[in-house]
Amino acid sequence: MFQEKLTVGRFINLNLPLIANIPHLDGDMVATQQLLLTLEQSTKTGSRDEGTRKRESNVVIGQHASKDRRNFQWLPWLPGALTHVAVGGVDVLTGPMSGCDLVLFNLNGVLHAGHLGTEFGKAAANNAIKATWNALATNHPGRVIGRFNPLRDFKGPTPTQQVGKETTGTKVFGLMTVKCQFYTVWCYPQDDNPTQLRIAALQKIKGAKVATAPLSMEDADD
Repeated sequence: MFQEKLTVGRFINLNLPLIANIPHLDGDMVATQQLLLTLEQSTKTGSRDEGTRKRESNVVIGQHASKDRRNFQWLPWLPGALTHVAVGGVDVLTGPMSGCDLVLFNLNGVLHAGHLGTEFGKAAANNAIKATWNALATNHPGRVIGRFNPLRDFKGPTPTQQVGKETTGTKVFGLMTVKCQFYTVWCYPQDDNPTQLRIAALQKIKGAKVATAPLSMEDADD
């Protein structure tokens, strides 16, 4: 599976449109097209003696012809909407995360991965999208596979940052697999190249498959 390629210490060059540009109303469920991608084989750059050695991998559009573990698809997010995409046999990566929940559910008999696009300070929009998900989870519980929060469900201390080499902000992503597994991918952008991310931690989120209860409306500012 794709998570096998997300090894700690690997550098990934990820330059994608992270946020979708689709007209929508707060609370909408917005279907997105599959954006199929490949994580290319790594190359070594830099000097071991100078402490700059890196193992880098580029992300390119399209699927690898023979190595399925390098294939994944990207799910962009929309503020105030539940963006979703058919899994279709390819793991789904989304982010960066700032507190949003990610979900797996069945739609017309097809497994879909979704991203609830909540934002800090946007209470009305956050409540609208949570209400949409709560209606689905409450009225159609059999369609819900699971839900998790890549930031809040992460266990243990914050992964170590390389002082002087990496920007202050973290980049946390969520991975939803074709086997209905959930992972937090904790990364740090590089000072000399903000689109280059070092994987600092990969954690499987246990128990997420049974986290199907409706979302709380009390903490709307996610």
